[in-house]
Amino acid sequence: MLSSILKLNPKYKCMTDQEKRKLITYLTSDGTIETLEGLDLLLLASGEWDTFNHNGSSKYICSETEISMFPGSERKFIAPYERLDKFTKEVMRFICENSKYFT
Repeated sequence: MLSSILKLNPKYKCMTDQEKRKLITYLTSDGTIETLEGLDLLLLASGEWDTFNHNGSSKYICSETEISMFPGSERKFIAPYERLDKFTKEVMRFICENSKYFT
C-alpha cells in the first residue's frame, strides 16, 4: 500500500539518505521485496539512488576496492557494504538473498 502511494507521489525522492534507508527497512519489514519495484531506493556506489527494476540495467555487488578499479563506473555498482550502516546492511543482505534484482 505505501509503495503504491510513493509511486504516485514521488516526493520521497527528496528525503535524506538516512530517511530513505529507514524507508527501505520499513518496506521490507514484512519479509517481501516486491514492494521496492519501481521505487528509487537502490543506493549506488556513486551516492545516487536508482530504481529497483528487475528488467533494468544490471547492477553489480562489489567491494570498495573492486569498484575503485573501474573509475567513472560507480553507477553500475550498488553501494559497497563497507559504506552502509548496520540496518541497511541487513536489509541489503535480505534483498540480495531473496531477490530477482541481483544474481
